[in-house]
Amino acid sequence: MDHLHLNNSVSNKQFGFLKGRSAEIQMIRVMGDWTNYLDQGMTVDIVYMDFMKAFDKVPHDHLLHKLQSLGIHHKIMLWLQDFLNDHSQAVLYNNCTSSSAEVRSGVPQAPVVGLSSFLTFVNDLPDEVSSMIYMFADDTKLYKGISKNADRQQLQSDIDNLVTWSTKWKPLFNLDKCKVMTLVHPPDVSDYTMTQNDGKHISVQRSHLERDLGIMIDSELNFSEHIRMVSKKANGIMAVVKKTFTCLDCECFNFNLLYKSLVRRHLEYGVTTWFLYKMKALKLLKKSQKRVTKQVKQIRHLSYSERLKRLNLPTLR
Repeated sequence: MDHLHLNNSVSNKQFGFLKGRSAEIQMIRVMGDWTNYLDQGMTVDIVYMDFMKAFDKVPHDHLLHKLQSLGIHHKIMLWLQDFLNDHSQAVLYNNCTSSSAEVRSGVPQAPVVGLSSFLTFVNDLPDEVSSMIYMFADDTKLYKGISKNADRQQLQSDIDNLVTWSTKWKPLFNLDKCKVMTLVHPPDVSDYTMTQNDGKHISVQRSHLERDLGIMIDSELNFSEHIRMVSKKANGIMAVVKKTFTCLDCECFNFNLLYKSLVRRHLEYGVTTWFLYKMKALKLLKKSQKRVTKQVKQIRHLSYSERLKRLNLPTLR
C-alpha cells in the first residue's frame, strides 16, 4: 500500500479502508454532486452495483497479474503467491468427507493482505466509465446528471463497460441486487439494462430507497426513512441498556459513556450528509434523546434542557 500511495496508483474514487478517506467524506462529495445537478434542473440517475461474493470471487492468477502490473516488488509478489497458492477445501457431513478441490479464487476479509489485495484488484474499475463513480471496497455506485437522452445513453454505456470488466476479471455482479434510483422522479423514467452470462439483457430493478454506506437514501432526498430508522435503532439499544443496568445514575451515564458510545453515535452518523432542514425530522430525533435522559432517576423531574446540562450533553441541533 505504501508503494501504491507513493506512486499515486490508488484510485481517488476508492474510499474503502484507506487513511484520510471515509464513508462520510465520500457521501459528502456525492451529495454535493447530486444537489448540484438538481440545482441545474437535471434529474440524477444512480446505479447501485452489487458484486456477487466479491472477496470470494477474486481469481488468484488475475490478482497476481494486476499486482505485477503495478510494479509491486518481486519478493512481495512471491510472498503473496505463496500465501494464496496450495489451498484446498473439502466438505464434511455426517462423518463423510468429500474429495478435496483446489481453491483458485478468493482473498480473506481481513486487514492487510485481504483488504489491500482486493482494493488493488478493483483499482482500475473506475477507469472504465466516464460517469461519476465512487467505491467503498466492493460497494459501487455510478451516477450521472440527466438533461437529455444522450446522458442516459452514456450512463447505459458505462453500465455495459462495468459488466464487461466484471466478465473479464471474474468477480461478477449480482444482477438481482443491482438497482437504479432516480432523483427526483421525472415524468419519463428510463430503463437501464445489464447483460447476463448467457448474453440476455435484463432490466435493472428500480428502487425508491437504498442503504448507501449506512445512510438511507430515498428518491426525494428528504431522509425521512433514515430518521425513522436511526430513531428506532437508538430506542432499541437504549432499551437493552436499561435492562442490563439496574440503576442508571449521572455518574454511570457520563463516565461509562453509555449513551454517547452506544446510542448517540447512531443519531449523529452521517449528519453532514443528511443535515436536518425540516423541524419535523429534528423533533423525532429530539424525542429519542428526551426519552433517554429520562432514564436517569436523579434528574427525571428536571426539564429537558436542565437534564442535558446535568449530563453534560449538547443538544442534537
